[in-house]
Amino acid sequence: EIVNWISQIKFEVKQDEVFSARQEGTGEWFLKNPDFQAWLDGKDARPVIWCPGIPGAGKTVLAAMIISYIQSNLQSSQVGIAYIYCDYRLQREQTFESLIASLLSQLVDQKLTIPDAVQKCHDLHWNRKTRPKLPEYLALLRGVISQFSSVFVVIDALDECDEGVRDRLLKEIGHFKGNARVLCTSRYLPDIMEAFEDVRPWLEISASESDMKKYIAGRVEQEIRLQRHIKAEPALLQEIEDKVIELSQGMFLAGKLHLNVLAKKQTRKAVRRALQDLPQGINEIYDSMMSRIDAQEVEDIQLARRALTWIACTFRPLTIFELQHATQIQILDPDDEDLAEDDLPSPDLILAVCAGLIIRDERGIVRLVHPSTQEYFDRRRSSIFPMAHHEITIACMRCLSLKAIAKKLSTVFLTAITMSVDQIYHAHSGTVDLRQQYPLLFYASTEWRSHARKHIEETPSSEIDGDYWETLLEQLNEADIMSYAANFGIDLDIMLLVKFYESIEGMSQPWIALLLVFL
Repeated sequence: EIVNWISQIKFEVKQDEVFSARQEGTGEWFLKNPDFQAWLDGKDARPVIWCPGIPGAGKTVLAAMIISYIQSNLQSSQVGIAYIYCDYRLQREQTFESLIASLLSQLVDQKLTIPDAVQKCHDLHWNRKTRPKLPEYLALLRGVISQFSSVFVVIDALDECDEGVRDRLLKEIGHFKGNARVLCTSRYLPDIMEAFEDVRPWLEISASESDMKKYIAGRVEQEIRLQRHIKAEPALLQEIEDKVIELSQGMFLAGKLHLNVLAKKQTRKAVRRALQDLPQGINEIYDSMMSRIDAQEVEDIQLARRALTWIACTFRPLTIFELQHATQIQILDPDDEDLAEDDLPSPDLILAVCAGLIIRDERGIVRLVHPSTQEYFDRRRSSIFPMAHHEITIACMRCLSLKAIAKKLSTVFLTAITMSVDQIYHAHSGTVDLRQQYPLLFYASTEWRSHARKHIEETPSSEIDGDYWETLLEQLNEADIMSYAANFGIDLDIMLLVKFYESIEGMSQPWIALLLVFL
């Protein structure tokens, strides 16, 4: 109970998911590295080692292997291990305080009894119905670390942390006592390189040729078509290995995406032709994948584009159920009062039409196949998703305006005047069915303003015509926004109000009246 009270951020599921995805036999070169072994044994005077690598080199999988190795070979009542998987899509919740609390929670969970200081802190705040402040978490973490003979901390993808959080983590690492050893993985970012300048040699991570061969062999065993082709002509395996390794340039990700293409080929001749056409460089690979998406049937292209818009542009990861609703709410007929189950595309169809660019994890969360995919879309946002935030804003409003939802929410409003959105959505018994029937509702009600604001920030005022505001305000009106504003305490920030104000010239009186609801 106290462990869960300390932190709700759990990385165990992520660890299991990543470790189970590894290819057996890969990464052994790193675990046998003398510098890594010296760090493990405490013979290396450096308490911190940095393991940089290019995007897609396999850093996260290797981090999972390191964590598992320590758990299997070293962890005991006197040797603790804690770890963090930084995620660029979870920066809102992965604050410095929440990550420190997670490390504390993990280490406390490994103690045979709850440390006295932790118990006293819990009792004090439990009685007062408060939460510990950051200085308390830091003091408790340092105290618990001192109770072990050795503590290993693994931080993966430090580059995916918010920059301010990263700076504070690096500073805190420097305050750890001699019994704590830290291993960090990340890309080569200038500020991270500078921070680890004094902890050379760096243990660089890349997909070695032997690891790539093991990965390719493992994938061939999983892919029925490739199995058949190679069984009929064993020499084809060597051709695949040579070409994929040559083009991958030390990136597991590139090899994975290339094999995704080869695995779909129906004949050996088609495999060889595909080998000659495989692109080199991660951006070229993504360009090729987008071309394959655009070569599908029109409806499949449209579904893929809608799905990628949501996955690439939302402010938090979506579940597969949220994504099903999101992709269809955009094309729902204006006269429809509800979104029925038979309106929804299947999860497998959504994943298939996106040609390997999105994946679903064990928790049902849908995400892009790699952080570099997000960077690719960010760089090409203006051409691939030019109106993404506008489209998502309107879709959120469409969700909130469904008459079937309004009818069910009306009873909730009567007893929820003083409750926040989060309290209503997660605590009120009247919304239990809504959470299941309309998975997108909570995201729509809490994030529509953020998307509207983002659209305004990214679009010159001269290009935002009256139709945008007319459409948005019409959806707000349909969603009975006065009730939302009154009951959820919704307000618009100053920038959004100013932009609205700049655009009201020529609006009809009803729209101006509606706008004034927010003032």
